[in-house]
Amino acid sequence: MTSTFTPFGFRPSRMTGQGYNTAGMSEYRVSNSYGGNIFYGDPVALAGGNGGDIRQASVSTDYIVGIFMGCRYVDSTWQQPRWSRYFPAGTSSADGVIRALVLDDPEATFLAQADASCSAGVIGMNISMSVGAGNTLTGRSTAALDVQSPSPAGGPAMFRVLNVWDTPDNAPNDAYTILEVRMNQNAITRVSAS
Repeated sequence: MTSTFTPFGFRPSRMTGQGYNTAGMSEYRVSNSYGGNIFYGDPVALAGGNGGDIRQASVSTDYIVGIFMGCRYVDSTWQQPRWSRYFPAGTSSADGVIRALVLDDPEATFLAQADASCSAGVIGMNISMSVGAGNTLTGRSTAALDVQSPSPAGGPAMFRVLNVWDTPDNAPNDAYTILEVRMNQNAITRVSAS
């Protein structure tokens, strides 16, 4: 029974269909001195007007590129390469380029915790997320699924619920159910310019 609210962001689960789950990631950039933290498991969006840089997704209208899995940069103090599970706000790379690894496959699915109890009726619905502060000690996101106001399959929202995660300690109507979702508003597959 999932009775404690301990959100962990979006954890890679599998691929839809019969594709191999390679958990392949693409490299994106984060602006030098970007003002916000980006945690492992955070959905990220393109930072408009910054030449393809990414930022932490924050609103339900964002079209997300994928899920942040970590970054690398050159430490400005020691001039050494550094790999980090999260991007600390205000970090600058000595070479001017911060490289983020993002799981951006539109067919990937993710596990995330709901911010309230939900029934199996949420399967097939579109839902948004709630963003938490993240954990600077572990580097893990505290984003969760906002199940307070799901919308029908035609309504806009960041994620589509595929299933309730099938494990003995997780079930529909638990206090904070863990759900399997896929990216619904994906910047890679988006056709419309608006």
